[in-house]
Amino acid sequence: MQFLLYPKTLLEMTPTWFCLSNLSSLTRVVVTIILLWIIWRYWRFSIAHDLDPKIPKRLPYVIPFIGHLVRMSRDSHAVFAMGRKFFKDTDDIFTITVFGQDYYIVSRPSDILAVFREPSKLDFNTIARDYMASAGMTTLNNNLLFNCEGMIKQAMDGLHDNIKLQLHPGEKLESMQGKMLQCLEHSMHLHRICNQAVIYSTAETKTVSLWHWCGRVLVEASLTSFYGRSVHTIWPDAIDTTLRFEKEAWKLDAGYPRFLAPRMHQVKENGQKAFARYAALPWEEKTDACWFMRCLDKDVAAAGIADQTQRSILFWTMNRVINANTFKHCFWSLAYLLHNEVLQARLIHEIQPAFTANGELSVSYLNQSCPLLASFCDEVLRLTVAPIGVRRVLEQCEIGGKTLQPQGIVLMPYRQGHFDPAVVGSDPTAFDADRFVKYKDIRRSPAWRPFGGGTSYCPGRYVTRSEIYIFLALVLDRFDLVLEAGTSGLRQKFPVIDESIPAGGILPPIQGDDLLVRISSRKKS
Repeated sequence: MQFLLYPKTLLEMTPTWFCLSNLSSLTRVVVTIILLWIIWRYWRFSIAHDLDPKIPKRLPYVIPFIGHLVRMSRDSHAVFAMGRKFFKDTDDIFTITVFGQDYYIVSRPSDILAVFREPSKLDFNTIARDYMASAGMTTLNNNLLFNCEGMIKQAMDGLHDNIKLQLHPGEKLESMQGKMLQCLEHSMHLHRICNQAVIYSTAETKTVSLWHWCGRVLVEASLTSFYGRSVHTIWPDAIDTTLRFEKEAWKLDAGYPRFLAPRMHQVKENGQKAFARYAALPWEEKTDACWFMRCLDKDVAAAGIADQTQRSILFWTMNRVINANTFKHCFWSLAYLLHNEVLQARLIHEIQPAFTANGELSVSYLNQSCPLLASFCDEVLRLTVAPIGVRRVLEQCEIGGKTLQPQGIVLMPYRQGHFDPAVVGSDPTAFDADRFVKYKDIRRSPAWRPFGGGTSYCPGRYVTRSEIYIFLALVLDRFDLVLEAGTSGLRQKFPVIDESIPAGGILPPIQGDDLLVRISSRKKS
């Protein structure tokens, strides 16, 4: 098998009767291409690394330049897992190539922390700039957002600081939680279950699509809590548009041009036009919007972005951020509860003290005194979230003993660490609602990163958790939920998670894998 190591050996072993001059022109071209391909392959995937062991090993591919394009577009998480297995689970940084772009795959927790410590060399802002450009932000206005020349900090950094003030623990977060509680309580009555989610109904029950019901209830609550009721007045189909976009939003992240994703681009443009109308409203008509929205409008204007269409891109981007994951988490949470009646009864028992005698819900009690609820929600998150940290290499940098070259992109697929038995305990692929009670160190592990980390650490993690807790507590307190009979009278199967979508957040079920749920008002003793 020595001839497989170097093309020179292959030529030496060629029979003497073989000569290119004896072959036809076409055959000579084909043979030359094959020989050049062999030379390229062994240089690319073997010799180059042997000469400099600090170069991250490359996951082999067949077609130069194209690289892993097809596999990454079908299932990026499978490519990451394939690479880890190919390199014998060493957790060393390795490289994949997509359309000529090198991506450094970083999965070892210590290496991820090292990435976070190099924000000037491994930059997130250039990634954010690229996203804003794909959303329609002009180069001029992108420069106004991200250029700190003559300023203490970038306008975008100021926006990030303000969103943390709004969504981190404190008075402003409590105000936001109060609004969400009010919105969700309003929806938790049988007669108010939205018709768009109802499949059929009787006088005392409604059978709903669990996916659509969770989507409509939670998106409405988030839109109202952040933007105020006026957003629904000027944009009556705000909920539908948001959900339609979320279904294909990953195509924007992946850089799909309009001809490959016409529906996604059209929905995005419709949403941005609606937010341009929202931005043009005087603040006297948006008094119930949250504090951050006022800051966003004021800071963008101060940065010099006057065009309403351009300002609407930031409102639209915020809409995508606040509505991308919460309803999916609630869908999966109810799916697990509907398939585990014992767990459902345990949760109902735990959350009962959170309700006062007159039925008011204490959000602080849910956050501080419900360990099973917290463990259950984190376990659902662990099994369904697929966050990926992204950085662009601006300067040559050494991470984990490997040299990363400028213009490369660092990808940190945190999901792999969520299935490491050394981190999450035994049987990591199984659902265990008590896992985070039994293994209390999981949340402190550097491998536990459902909300990312470093400069891109999700600021909305507190409000998201509260919204999920409120929704689940109200549903379990107000309603009895029963799975409708499936095909041939059998119980509906648990939905299959769609890991092929590079969502970067909580993954949806595969297309059409919904649950039909019969809802009735809970009769309390």
